[in-house]
Amino acid sequence: MQTCASPSRQLLKNPGFTAVAVLTLALGIGANTAMFSLVNGVLLKPLPYPDSDSLVSLSENQREQGQDFVNLTAPGFTDWRTQSTVFEDLAAYQPGGFDLTGTGDPARLSGIRASASLFPLLRVQPELGRGFTEAEDTFGGDRVAVIAHRLWQERFNGATDVLGKSVTLDGNSYTIVGVMPDSFRFAGLDADVWRPMAFEPWELENRGGHNYQAIGRLKPGVTLAAATAEMKGIAERLSQQFEPSRGWSVTMLPLQEQLVRGSERPLYVLFGAVGFVLLIACSTRRQSAARPGLGPGARVRHPGRAGGGSISHRAPIGSGEPAARRPWSSRWLAARTLGVGRRAPVREGGTAPA
Repeated sequence: MQTCASPSRQLLKNPGFTAVAVLTLALGIGANTAMFSLVNGVLLKPLPYPDSDSLVSLSENQREQGQDFVNLTAPGFTDWRTQSTVFEDLAAYQPGGFDLTGTGDPARLSGIRASASLFPLLRVQPELGRGFTEAEDTFGGDRVAVIAHRLWQERFNGATDVLGKSVTLDGNSYTIVGVMPDSFRFAGLDADVWRPMAFEPWELENRGGHNYQAIGRLKPGVTLAAATAEMKGIAERLSQQFEPSRGWSVTMLPLQEQLVRGSERPLYVLFGAVGFVLLIACSTRRQSAARPGLGPGARVRHPGRAGGGSISHRAPIGSGEPAARRPWSSRWLAARTLGVGRRAPVREGGTAPA
């Protein structure tokens, strides 16, 4: 009890020091909590779709030319979808923007062109209405739209009769057939509206236009390695069949890994740095609080010096001993690495080397 009571009394005697210590620990703990929430939400937490571990991203590569994670072409996607056997389905999508007119003030909306298979592949249902049909995902039959919950509230006041109403996008009229849930997000995109992909004829003829992204859902029991092997075989056949496809292959990653690609290391490094700062703060404050009489500006006495007396100096705030002997101080590091401040060895005869 005395061991615990002594530091407590010292903290109460030095309210300024105590306030600084508490504030430092509070900031350290708060920063660690915030960083863990970020790392958990971005890297550790599964994607918010049922059985999300079977979702994969697909892209193209031409590694001999130093190209990887390149978007797909429209004919390449349709070939992959029709020839593969390892997926429940594939879906293509293309982020973009649409000009909204005719409903309140004109606005620029974020949008996505998407295959009719996207929502079923993600196993997500609209809050109202439905998604796209395969017939609507064809050129000429694509004048339908699914809108976000936010747009439904802001432009249509959450009216339940919004289904069947028209919305003008880029000067063309589209019939609203569905409203997505408020919580729905896809691929880090906060889209206001979705339109069917409905490739146009010129897109399906352009094997050099790498403008589309794609995801797939693996069939039960199919591994990523097995799926990649099959898709590389398909890419090789297409490469031999079509000149613009020459040298192109496929890259596949779990969808979550693809979405956070490039951000894992910076996040983990930042998380570790914040944790290290908290560790230092805890260690420093513990050492300071555990030494009697050591508050801000407390005096430290060193008995047994020459002359039989004692000398004192002011210790730095948060320190229980002189800076040169305090672990991880700049003078301590200098002494350990360069020999600064070390006592020279005494030669036989009682004299120190010059």
